[in-house]
Amino acid sequence: MKRSLFLCFLLGAGFVMGCSSATPDMTKQMEKAKKSDFPNKAGVERQTTPEFIAEHAETPRERANYLRELTKDAKFEPKQHVDMLKKYENDPDSDVSAAAKELLAKAQ
Repeated sequence: MKRSLFLCFLLGAGFVMGCSSATPDMTKQMEKAKKSDFPNKAGVERQTTPEFIAEHAETPRERANYLRELTKDAKFEPKQHVDMLKKYENDPDSDVSAAAKELLAKAQ
């Protein structure tokens, strides 16, 4: 009986000591963290530009559909993306070039 009581006491004390140990301070961890560990906001913004999206379309059909969607987008300002539109104006795919020409006409 005395052994089991002593054993329970030891287990309880060990449990209390384990639970009460200090948790790592997050500010210390944040200071040690590299800047590259955090998402680069500029990189995220760059990936949402029309140039990036059009350039990374997998097929010419997707690129043409994206450019057609831009013609309907009220927030898209073709005057700011003339270089991209001129690039796609001479695209071998007729759908891509037609959509780019339509956007260029809006920019004029």
